[in-house]
Amino acid sequence: MRARIALPVVFALFLSTHVFAQWSVGVTGGATLSFRQWNLLDLADISYDPGLSYNAALAGEWRAGQLLSLRAEGGYQVWRSRLTDFTDENGNILDATVKDDLKAWSGALLVKITPSSRLNLYFLTGPSFARIVKNKAIIKSQTPVDPEFPESITFDLKERGIEPNQYFVNFGVGNAFKCGTKSHFTIEARYQFGLSDLSYASTVDARISSLLVNVGYMYQF
Repeated sequence: MRARIALPVVFALFLSTHVFAQWSVGVTGGATLSFRQWNLLDLADISYDPGLSYNAALAGEWRAGQLLSLRAEGGYQVWRSRLTDFTDENGNILDATVKDDLKAWSGALLVKITPSSRLNLYFLTGPSFARIVKNKAIIKSQTPVDPEFPESITFDLKERGIEPNQYFVNFGVGNAFKCGTKSHFTIEARYQFGLSDLSYASTVDARISSLLVNVGYMYQF
């Protein structure tokens, strides 16, 4: 009787340990190069230059086999775009550079494909989502600072016509470097292609995409 009970228990423990061992957790983050288009229908477009900022996330990965893994990420991301042709409320051109930041909470569900374990090279693809929570502009003037001219402005998203919910599709490549028996470091390059309108205004055709270059650390249970 005891043997019949013990065998299923041992089997269940072995199975759960095996499944648990397929999980890895870690952190990832790095540089974000943003590309924003903001086209005003029947009017002059706003020309944003690409801007460099950062992203950081917690990651959990489940390995289904040698070839295929699933990764979930959640974290914080900043898209920075630059404006060199800046005007004030009266339409006067100012000698200043504006760093226009969109700050968001983000999440992703990615498929990781590892064709060869010897090379440790892998590919990533899948959807991601972001919720923009803040739009801040940092202004650097080339002339002496005017006391009435602010160095930074935090905008209301609705007043700017920004749609806070953004969806993307990701394509990337990376390489893993073993560090001990249960951990490894990663270096990745990933392109996020924007699927959503950045503006909900019908007179604006706007979109944002970005290139992520990240490093990460993963620990396998």
